[in-house]
Amino acid sequence: KYASDKFITILNMLFTAMLKHGLSPNDLLLRTIFSLIKNSWEYIQNSDNYRVITIRTCIFKLFEVILLDKQAHVFHIGDLQFFFKVITLACSFVVQEIINHYVNNNSNVYTVLLDASKAFDWVNYIKLFFK
Repeated sequence: KYASDKFITILNMLFTAMLKHGLSPNDLLLRTIFSLIKNSWEYIQNSDNYRVITIRTCIFKLFEVILLDKQAHVFHIGDLQFFFKVITLACSFVVQEIINHYVNNNSNVYTVLLDASKAFDWVNYIKLFFK
């Protein structure tokens, strides 16, 4: 709305190149991850008392919004998800960085993938991991 036609053309070329080649400029991948305490009156050693926030560049956020808009027909947000939104790039970035860290340090990487379409069901994650 407020950008010039030239800027929109450059962004279009950038986003098209990113999708075509499957690569992003390193500066767009920079993020800052913060852990915020949800309730300072509760036990601060409990990991459930923290919320993680990722701050990323505005351009990458715009790319994510455009990508999600173009692929909206692929995602299904159920009625039970209330206000949750489909944001995948931040999660993918964190997983990618963790894997890179361990691979670069010559360590094994183990993962557990879970279909979270039934997010309100109970799952014993420790037992699942060891299977």
